[in-house]
Amino acid sequence: MELESLLRLRQQVFMLEQQSLYEDIDGLDQRSWHLLLIADARLAGYARLRADEQKRCYKFERLVLLPDYRGQGIGQQLVTELLSKAAQLGDYQRFELSAQTPLQSFYGRFGWRTVGDAYDDGGVEHIDMVLNRSQSK
Repeated sequence: MELESLLRLRQQVFMLEQQSLYEDIDGLDQRSWHLLLIADARLAGYARLRADEQKRCYKFERLVLLPDYRGQGIGQQLVTELLSKAAQLGDYQRFELSAQTPLQSFYGRFGWRTVGDAYDDGGVEHIDMVLNRSQSK
């Protein structure tokens, strides 16, 4: 899968659909593990897993699904696969993500809990969430 397809998916959902003005190319893709969901011969979903050595945790980032694939359990599969990969990699017991506030309950089903207050990220309200490996469901 080409990098261009990956960036196009992120742009389509985050920037066009959600009208978010955030810096997508952050220089972290090269140091990350990427999960690609191919459906109907196209890139339909994506997520990024990155080790944060300073915070000693894994960051779950850029989770995205095209609208046609939402509400089918595919998002759950992406999160489950990220948790599995993080467990396989070992190293850290703590996971962090910046969730769009409407998705708090989705992540809560996996044991994620909110930390702090909601904040604006590129024009979209987010909240930080954490999960310790022993709490994952």
